[in-house]
Amino acid sequence: MKTSDTDAFKRAARVDHRWSERLPLRIDVVMQYDALGLVSGKTRDISNDGMFVETGIIRLFPNDSLILTFADPLREDGTLVTVSAVVRHATEDGVGLQLDGFRFNSIHPTEPQQAIAAYH
Repeated sequence: MKTSDTDAFKRAARVDHRWSERLPLRIDVVMQYDALGLVSGKTRDISNDGMFVETGIIRLFPNDSLILTFADPLREDGTLVTVSAVVRHATEDGVGLQLDGFRFNSIHPTEPQQAIAAYH
């Protein structure tokens, strides 16, 4: 198998473990990362229980634990949300995070995906 065939096979074989739809949303996030201290980022998209955060040149690694703080995207009063998260995957430009014990529908129980979509 040629390298390009192998790469295509790996991409096709990857399983997506997401339970809810990703929605494009740009919000500022501050991550408390033990190895570096505070790291700023911006979400590319969010789902009910996760988000992709662009981190620029900062590199994080799968299974790293973080504490995130961000403004609740469904409130206009600047209410901050603080939640723990785990890095599930890392790319050159950011990380996919799984929120630990937090789901957007826990603070917005009625139709969180539609509300998030309306926000952006």
